[in-house]
Amino acid sequence: MAELTQQQARDLAEEFFELSRAVGDFRFDHFDTLTPEERAALQSLQQQLSNQSNHFTAIAIQVTLEDLQGALARIGQVTGQVKHAVTTLNDVRRVIGIATSVVGLGAAIATGNPGTIIAAIEDTAQSVRAT
Repeated sequence: MAELTQQQARDLAEEFFELSRAVGDFRFDHFDTLTPEERAALQSLQQQLSNQSNHFTAIAIQVTLEDLQGALARIGQVTGQVKHAVTTLNDVRRVIGIATSVVGLGAAIATGNPGTIIAAIEDTAQSVRAT
């Protein structure tokens, strides 16, 4: 089987999460008519679906990290440049501009989207070069 892309793994995680929630909702909606064994079976299945959702999320994170190996090195370089610039500049506007770009970089990293992250790295590097 081919490896999953980041988006495929995220989509599967979401689908399995929704299925887990649906099984849980069914169990609660029919709680009074279910036998203890049926309740336990549904609860176990709900937990298994939730675990599978978590597994797909972990795959998505792993794929993202693999895609970003080069970017991670670049982030290290840029953050070093940012630290140097912020500690040596005397212009508050430039420091604010650099800090703003770093906040954008952090937000981009949180998305897990390699293209967005790479663009934010370059925006941050540009903000430092402008100093």
